[in-house]
Amino acid sequence: MHMRPPIVFEVKGALVALYPMETVQAVALEVQFRAGAWYEKGNNWGAMHLMEHLVHQGTATLPDVYAKELYKEDHGIYQNAYTSGGILGFELNFPTVSLEAGLNLFSELAFHATLPEDRLEHEKSVISQEYRDKWSNPNSRYARVHDMNLFGDHHIYIRDGMGEIEFVNTVTRKDLLALQKEFFVTNNMVLGLSGNFDVEKTKKLITKMLSDAPHGVSHSYTPGEPQTKSLRAFHSEDVDRVSIDINYFMKGRDETTERERVIQHIANYILGRGGRSRIYKRLRNELGLVYSAGSSLVYRNKVSNFYMGMSVSPENALKAEEEIHTIFQVFLDKGATTDEFTRARNYINMRMLMAYDSPYSIAREMASDLFWDKEMKMPEEYIKMANSITLKEINDSFTSLRGKDPIVSIMARNPLA
Repeated sequence: MHMRPPIVFEVKGALVALYPMETVQAVALEVQFRAGAWYEKGNNWGAMHLMEHLVHQGTATLPDVYAKELYKEDHGIYQNAYTSGGILGFELNFPTVSLEAGLNLFSELAFHATLPEDRLEHEKSVISQEYRDKWSNPNSRYARVHDMNLFGDHHIYIRDGMGEIEFVNTVTRKDLLALQKEFFVTNNMVLGLSGNFDVEKTKKLITKMLSDAPHGVSHSYTPGEPQTKSLRAFHSEDVDRVSIDINYFMKGRDETTERERVIQHIANYILGRGGRSRIYKRLRNELGLVYSAGSSLVYRNKVSNFYMGMSVSPENALKAEEEIHTIFQVFLDKGATTDEFTRARNYINMRMLMAYDSPYSIAREMASDLFWDKEMKMPEEYIKMANSITLKEINDSFTSLRGKDPIVSIMARNPLA
């Protein structure tokens, strides 16, 4: 079945993608701003996260959080927001009959929030509990040590979306108003809308909304080079298991092509993503050393990494680590088989067909494409590209990592013997 392409247009620098669907009575909206922890200046961060909280505490026409919640109930709207390193996003879904109301709610939050002073300390208190919840988890503490070992103590890629609570508590309303003015502007955002709606009416509504919204500049950041601290880092937690994470740096997303990333995804699936992957097959199905193990690709704009990891008992940790290093080395030396390649490509192609399976996933997929690539690609285009890839390209996918030392991070109660 051929999927029609989204309708893409631009309003005051904002890239917009619409995907009408006649078989649902719902609409999903995803908006992503080039904002977040990685964009904050100086050595501290967390103001973006606080701003994300405070925009929900009052707007020009919804004076407090209860007015906002009543409005959402009246129109059947689900709404949330999130802050990461590189994105501050809004997500909404609502019935088709509430299209105007849904767009209006986003506009109120993004462009007309009052950031009330009398709610500032309240939201700082809420974030402090969110902070406690996160850092009470040993996995979160380990992840921080892992990232700091990879990149260094002050690299922006170690910044999570939440921020440093000590810094958050110093942020003023004046600081937040400055961030709002600088980052919540049309040419610093992308918008994806999917569902059942009248296209021409919706284009007019969005054009009017964005035409009335503030205009500024599109933001970027410069992360700097990683400052890896150790090739083997240990973090102690009172846990009855061992987590082992093995990382190799690769070129950043800005320096790779779409085709290179598709090749890497196929190779990654063969190594550690499927139930028949080499890592899972060897460590779990054959040796029974682990419950979970696998690999993944983490893309960032300037530096990415290929990661292999597992959770294993202390007595089996060194054996499992040796096995996973061997699996990767054999792949570098001998590559994949024809059967592994064709089956992996077929599976990924079949899953790609499901990328446009619901209004919510379509809206997010479109916004993500516009955010990273400033253009849209349909699932069929990715499948066509994948079908042109050769076994040799798969077997050459990680050759740049040959001879490089892996960066290993370990969490356990005691250092491994």
